Amino acid sequence: VVLLVFLLFKFFGGDPAEILGGLNATPKQVDAIRQQLGLNEPLWTQFGIFLKQIATFDWGKSWATNEAVSHLFATRLPATLTVMVPILILETLLAIPFALAVAYVRGSLTDRSIMVLTTVALSISFLVYVIVGQYVFAFQLGWFPVQGWSDSVLNNLVTYAPLPVLLAVAVSLAPQTRLYRSFFLDEIGHDYVRTARAKGLTETTILLKHVLRNAMIPILTNVAVSLPGIFVGS
Repeated sequence: VVLLVFLLFKFFGGDPAEILGGLNATPKQVDAIRQQLGLNEPLWTQFGIFLKQIATFDWGKSWATNEAVSHLFATRLPATLTVMVPILILETLLAIPFALAVAYVRGSLTDRSIMVLTTVALSISFLVYVIVGQYVFAFQLGWFPVQGWSDSVLNNLVTYAPLPVLLAVAVSLAPQTRLYRSFFLDEIGHDYVRTARAKGLTETTILLKHVLRNAMIPILTNVAVSLPGIFVGS
């Protein structure tokens, strides 16, 4: 992956020196920038520098602001985590019981209706939810601000984070419910469930004690896979 990223930027991303220099830069200025960035070195040397910077967490400076990238991460990450951690926790805690309830009534009109609704919800762009959510909850009802941030984590959680968290959780419930429902249905079809029914266990006991426990393995795997999204930029 690292090699692919390096080659993509090298051959398809344009000349960084020319981009930084701008349209009015002289060839001498472009060469100076290329010298500063090490772009005049052989390809394998540039790749070695690239690997070294990754290993030493030396991410250089932003081309746009000339600010250290590490400082950008350090200053922006708290705000990102303040929004994303509640989203991850809430969507997981809400999607599991929703999906389990839908799996419990599998094949019924309720099950089919919810599957249709989740499909429709998946077909609508997140931007639509953002626009409608801001219009209804912020401009019409006045419950939340649409912008702003403070130095207080508690104030951010109470004042500024609820609207994006609410919208993101509402959007994520559709795909998560469908996915977790499939996990539960897969477990319900196994032999141990039929054996539990033959022993006289109730459907609720089977779902909560056996199916839920085994289905948590792929569910936790899915949560782990979604963790990078917390850091990448919602």
